[in-house]
Amino acid sequence: MTALRFIGSFLSALVVVSILLTIGVKLFAMFEPEEATLVFHEVDLLSAGERRELANVLGTQPRLGILPPMADIPPLKFRRTVHGFVQLELSIGAAGRVTDAKVLGSTLPPSYQQRAIELVRARRYAPDLVDGQPVASRRLEIVDLPMNAPVSDRKLMPAEPSP
Repeated sequence: MTALRFIGSFLSALVVVSILLTIGVKLFAMFEPEEATLVFHEVDLLSAGERRELANVLGTQPRLGILPPMADIPPLKFRRTVHGFVQLELSIGAAGRVTDAKVLGSTLPPSYQQRAIELVRARRYAPDLVDGQPVASRRLEIVDLPMNAPVSDRKLMPAEPSP
């Protein structure tokens, strides 16, 4: 008998909980914002005659689908400039001239590395002094070059004197 009472109480509690859950879900759904729905306007799908009629109704000019000829559109004029670096180890003679240049690292193609070597060879460096006398030395030089055109197509940049 107690087992039947327990089962009956359990089933009635289960029914009450399911009814409360259903009511709660319905109430919470009532407070949720409505989902935005997409509205499609089929104006772009109208024929040319329908567009003219619609433009007359709206009091505007119909949009013509005529593009200018390609020859009338000016080409875009811009140049992309990318800078790169060449790291060189230089041997400087007592006279301040570069006697040897070795590429240690580079972010540029080999033709730009050769251009960097040409630039440092054209410079004159202040030699190191030992007891007041100029001596041969080694230095590390980093050359920044713009990579906006092939080296052969560009004019050579003038060598900048080093301080």
